[in-house]
Amino acid sequence: MNQITINITEGDYKNSQWLNHNVSILTFIGITALCVFLGVFMHDIIKLSSPAAIGGSVGVWVWYVFYYYIYLRFKIKKLYKQQITLHSPTEVTWDKDKIYFKHKVGHTELEWKNYVKHKENNKILLLYQADNIFNMFPIKAFKSKETLDDFRSHIISIKS
Repeated sequence: MNQITINITEGDYKNSQWLNHNVSILTFIGITALCVFLGVFMHDIIKLSSPAAIGGSVGVWVWYVFYYYIYLRFKIKKLYKQQITLHSPTEVTWDKDKIYFKHKVGHTELEWKNYVKHKENNKILLLYQADNIFNMFPIKAFKSKETLDDFRSHIISIKS
């Protein structure tokens, strides 16, 4: 049975939220393209004036930038400070059937099949029990590549 100890930092929490929300440069480019399309649609199809079409498109773009690049940063800091249990270490062990969590406030065990999807980048791995509930595993918590590979071998059947 493998074991790691997870210490979630504010940076880990931020990385998990950004990965969960799919905040990336490609998303940013996609939103920009959508806003351009929206402007053209409003101007050419709906026959709005150019200033109204540009204003609507720019408004959508500004909202996106504000929400993800300004508001979410402050919200993440606030949420991290509120979730006191994140500030203490969690011992995680696993075998072929289950994953076990032990924390100073309690413990739980979940079967691998209870996870519905996962996401990963070079900083954090997320295992989802539902679309809005996930467990965070900072990559740095895995002390060796072998331990990380073993963990990944249990999530290989979970869709991304």
